[in-house]
Amino acid sequence: MCIVLILALQMPNAQASLIVSKSPVQPYAAELKEDVSPNDCMSLMRWPTDSHEVLRAFDAPPQPWLSGHRGIDLRTEPGTSLKAPRSGVISFSGKVAGKDVVTITHTNGWKSTFEPAVTDIPRGTHIHRGSVFAHVSDGASDHCLHECVHWGIKIAPDHYADPALIAQLRRVTILHPQD
Repeated sequence: MCIVLILALQMPNAQASLIVSKSPVQPYAAELKEDVSPNDCMSLMRWPTDSHEVLRAFDAPPQPWLSGHRGIDLRTEPGTSLKAPRSGVISFSGKVAGKDVVTITHTNGWKSTFEPAVTDIPRGTHIHRGSVFAHVSDGASDHCLHECVHWGIKIAPDHYADPALIAQLRRVTILHPQD
């Protein structure tokens, strides 16, 4: 099933802008230049793993400084390949609080963070949507022990989005302006 997004072309520069969305990511969904096919279902981001089993769902805190679960935990095992959910640049790879973390800054400015994950790809390297960029590490994680990878998406300084919603398929309809 597809969620329908309706886009209209604005004049004079004919950039696509979002008019109607059946998705909670409406304020952030206007950036649809990459991988858009008006006749097919598509997603803003692809799943980073072949299995989409969510062990723990997104649970946004009511205020940015409160505790919550700012991402989803996907069932994996150590060594599982992680594929780029969207094109971007490897912006971080290293330890955070003793955990292996890899971050991609995507072409639309969003950041995807994965832990526990490791990569040999140097920081600053451009990666394409769907390409393997990292592997689930055997390192420590406070999300689950050796059975998942945490995927978080930061879309603004203090705002996280639910990766499961962003990875859902959508049908894009483009409306052309009437003369």
